[in-house]
Amino acid sequence: MGSPTGLDKRRFRRLDIALDVTVRIETDAKKTGLPESLQASCRNLSLDGLCLETSRLAHSAVKLLSGRRGERDYRLCLEIMLNPEAPPLQARGEVCWYNVDHSCLDFVYQVGVEFIELPPQSRTMLKRYIRKHCRPRSPLQLITSFFARS
Repeated sequence: MGSPTGLDKRRFRRLDIALDVTVRIETDAKKTGLPESLQASCRNLSLDGLCLETSRLAHSAVKLLSGRRGERDYRLCLEIMLNPEAPPLQARGEVCWYNVDHSCLDFVYQVGVEFIELPPQSRTMLKRYIRKHCRPRSPLQLITSFFARS
């Protein structure tokens, strides 16, 4: 969802990249109708979180948004494969939003996840990865992002 001005007001730059992600849904012992774990694909990634895409959510996915922001009833344990030769990056997150992309032949669920726990080593690894794969910003992008934060 964009802002009316068309400016992206996120704190960190997003890297559009496809990565494999294993997601485990943390719940208490009660039945939720949600899968215990699933494979998803990362659509974009930042130091704040990521957007996942999957075809395996079904109607019960709205449960992932239950509870107040920062106090959701369900948390996600994420293993993000930044490099096939290295162990996956470990993080925990909460769902901020989700959407269904109807433009695909099969329904594809897009899930916005905000990191709530990113160990210092994972944060450093992620920062390095994003810096390495992001294109340099143009002078206009730098000026625009500076004024958007003010």
